[in-house]
Amino acid sequence: MLTIWQRVRKQLFNAQEKLDRAVRHAQEKRNASQQTIERLQAEYEEMVTERRDNDKEVEEYHVQEREVQKMVRFYCPEGDTNLTRE
Repeated sequence: MLTIWQRVRKQLFNAQEKLDRAVRHAQEKRNASQQTIERLQAEYEEMVTERRDNDKEVEEYHVQEREVQKMVRFYCPEGDTNLTRE
């Protein structure tokens, strides 16, 4: 039969074990969350770069389109609308 002190020590030991598990679990969750945040930030930065590159490319196409329209108006002043967009 356990004495009162032995039961108290056993309860303390069990409580300490439970606390240690909870602390480890919380730390693992924090680490996993931090890794997720870092991964999402990297993905976001990559998307921003891709979007910027895409916007630049689209703007270059618009510049080319305007140049072509100027050339069409210059070389086809009689109003041939078959070559221009309506």
